[in-house]
Amino acid sequence: LEAVRATGGLALPIASNTAAVDVNWSLRGPAIGDEQLKALAGLEPVLVWLNLSRTAVSDAGLAALAPFGELRRLNLSRTGIGDAGVKALAALAKLEVLNLYGTKVGDGAVEVLAQLPNLKRVYVWQTGLSAEVCEKLRRSRPGLVVDRGDYVLAEPKPVEPSSDNSICPVSQKPVDPSVVQEYEGLKVGFCCENCRGEFFGDPAKYAEGLKSHVAAERAK
Repeated sequence: LEAVRATGGLALPIASNTAAVDVNWSLRGPAIGDEQLKALAGLEPVLVWLNLSRTAVSDAGLAALAPFGELRRLNLSRTGIGDAGVKALAALAKLEVLNLYGTKVGDGAVEVLAQLPNLKRVYVWQTGLSAEVCEKLRRSRPGLVVDRGDYVLAEPKPVEPSSDNSICPVSQKPVDPSVVQEYEGLKVGFCCENCRGEFFGDPAKYAEGLKSHVAAERAK
């Protein structure tokens, strides 16, 4: 954990009653690349969540994740990885959530996605994965949610200049009343367009906190 923190990453147990670990390098952005992944050494039995969003990790670098068989969530959004990077993840049999939003991944990655046995949700908004291939993947894996962000593409503008929340669920900053979009019956406000894109790249990550916030505001 200290080796990860020395690179500027966040490394914490996911709960007080477990040894399972969450590592997040997303705030360091392009300062994190393949070399920094070496800091994960020793966490193979306990690393369950890993966020590499916005980093400079490469397809070749992702091969270093093969020994981390306990990984359940992996966020590679807004990285430069492509089909070869996804193929490097084939050994991650326990992976449940994979975020590929805004990457260079294309139809060549579908074979690995189809074979990851415990994959429950994959985010492929703004990737090269075609609608046709995604539909075939859905049919071959009925329990797998393949999220292309179609709901965002179909309605990219705010539905109304008001929201059910006053704090952005991504940045925790005050919302911009002009940046609003519906999600599961809520009018969700964001502080900027970047946060709206981040939210819809992995809505499950923010949904619980958002709903708690909205409930607290309504109770006032």
